[in-house]
This record gives sequence, structure tokens and C-alpha cells, in this order.
Amino acid sequence: GYSMNAILFRSYSTIHITPEQGSSYVSFETNQKVESYSSLINNVIRTFKPKRFVMTLMADELGLQQMKTNPLTGSAASTKVVVGTGKPTANRKMMYKRRSLASIKVEDDCCCMMGNWVLEENPLDVRAEKLRGMSVS
Repeated sequence: GYSMNAILFRSYSTIHITPEQGSSYVSFETNQKVESYSSLINNVIRTFKPKRFVMTLMADELGLQQMKTNPLTGSAASTKVVVGTGKPTANRKMMYKRRSLASIKVEDDCCCMMGNWVLEENPLDVRAEKLRGMSVS
């Protein structure tokens, strides 16, 4: 296996990888405080390309209010995670849909949330996903 721990100022990141023949296990953890975790989540998923993943978030009420986006809130349809395949010549993307969600509040304001995402079978064509406007001739 492989483990990596990194510290930068008041933040840490930890990666653990356990390769197995049938299924491998990877964990990534950080206490980095940012308004949006979208790019961090996309980078981790694009790197490991899992078939499914579980994401957990622990924060106090104020921390949740400071986040611009939270993939653990909102409807399952609005919390899709779409990432590129990492291949520069491919116009394909991987789309993960959230299948389940659980949350609990402990003590006064510590919110614990956990969601499960599953890779959709067919990768998305980048052009099919683009928003299109009306054209005038």
C-alpha cells in the first residue's frame, strides 16, 4: 500500500491507498478550509477514477454557512459530480450520481454528513453537455 501525509500551515492532507486484486481502497482526508470543495473533489476523483465513492463532511453551522457549494445538500439530481477522464485527447467525462445521503447533528452544532456516489455507466460526451444558446442568422 501507500500512505502520504502533508502539512501546510494549519491544514493537513492524508492519502491512504490499499491496492487489491478485486477492489482497491483509497481514502483522502483534509481539514483545509475553502468556500468550495468542488475542484479538490474533482481532482481526487479524476486521479483515482473510482466506480463509487463515499464522501463525508464534518463542520459546524458557521462553517457550512461559509461554503458556496456543498455536494451533500440539495437534491440528488443537483449534486452530480462530473469530472474529465484525465486524457487530453478525450472529450469524455465521468458522471457520478449521489445514491444515498445520511446526516446527523451532534452536540450543539457539529454537523456530520455522508453521501454515496456511483459512476454512471456511459461517459458523457463533452459537446452533448454544453449549454447552447439560440443563434441568429
